[in-house]
Amino acid sequence: MKKYSASYTNIKDNFVIINLDEDNRIEDDTLYGLFCVVQNIIQRGNPTIPSRFVQEAIGGYDELYDEPIHLASWNEPKWNVIKGDEEGLDFPAAGFYFNLLPKYLEGDNALVRNLIIPEADFRDVLGRSTDFDGEQVDFFLPQLKIVFEIDGWHHQKSKQKEKDRYRDYALKKAGIRVIRLTTSDIKTETNALTRVMDELNLMINSTGLVDNLTLPYQREDFENELKYEMVMRFEILLLELLKCGRVHLRDKKWYFNIIAPGAENADEMFEIALETLHPGL
Repeated sequence: MKKYSASYTNIKDNFVIINLDEDNRIEDDTLYGLFCVVQNIIQRGNPTIPSRFVQEAIGGYDELYDEPIHLASWNEPKWNVIKGDEEGLDFPAAGFYFNLLPKYLEGDNALVRNLIIPEADFRDVLGRSTDFDGEQVDFFLPQLKIVFEIDGWHHQKSKQKEKDRYRDYALKKAGIRVIRLTTSDIKTETNALTRVMDELNLMINSTGLVDNLTLPYQREDFENELKYEMVMRFEILLLELLKCGRVHLRDKKWYFNIIAPGAENADEMFEIALETLHPGL
């Protein structure tokens, strides 16, 4: 699974692509480099301005919302990256995410669970390179700038404690709050857990975070924003498939089955993305 942060609009959410051949890449270094350059161009902005072709194909780009749009859904996320003890069948972090957050987040605040990113890369959290590149935080809620860490027994070791302090300092220096809970807090639902959940509910309510969320495909106002987002994600998917050799520019036909419940324009947006990368296919 690969994670991305990219947008043609002010929709501020990350996305993932699963089941890619991440260990494989095409042998042609020049072509691979070209695909990487194109992908970097697409992902470089905040947001990126789409090509003239995409703007003309979809239309209405000048009328998009200037304010950030946070998408959320009541559908339970299908994250399969949350770590645990597979040998001992012990997964407290997954229990926190899938069971306790929905239990303790009050009413519509439960939507916020779906904004939390598990196993977020340290570099993505801070938006820059650090001494902790290649490491992850357990959970990151970017809208409130909160990191949740679930500490097992090994976090009691002096060497790990020192490393945790350095990590926490780097995050706090960037304005990100770090909340640490132990696996015992999770398993027995201690007072420490309930205090954290009460405070989280208070922060959500005081910031109006849920009020600013948009449920996809339920607001006609954001139809064009969603079209531009679909095109970008299809473009990045196609580039990833080209980089790992699942499809090739020399192919006369590419076969895709687009399954997107609720997104009536998905097939059309895929055709636009395909035309930008492989005209005439």
